[in-house]
Amino acid sequence: MSNCRAIVSIPKTCQRCGVEFACGGGCCWCADVPLTPELRQTLQEQFSDCLCRTCLEAEAAAKLLVQSD
Repeated sequence: MSNCRAIVSIPKTCQRCGVEFACGGGCCWCADVPLTPELRQTLQEQFSDCLCRTCLEAEAAAKLLVQSD
């Protein structure tokens, strides 16, 4: 887990599934989800804003599955 604490929680809507969730801004839970630089770039190109934890973790897991094939 990262060492920073989110001061403000920003309400967001997941760009992948539409669920509402809380974003910690620059100090968010998403920093703890392991993403390769390539996947991070792909997600930035695919989505205009944040993904919820479930979707971000699913994207990361799917990338790992593709790499292991």
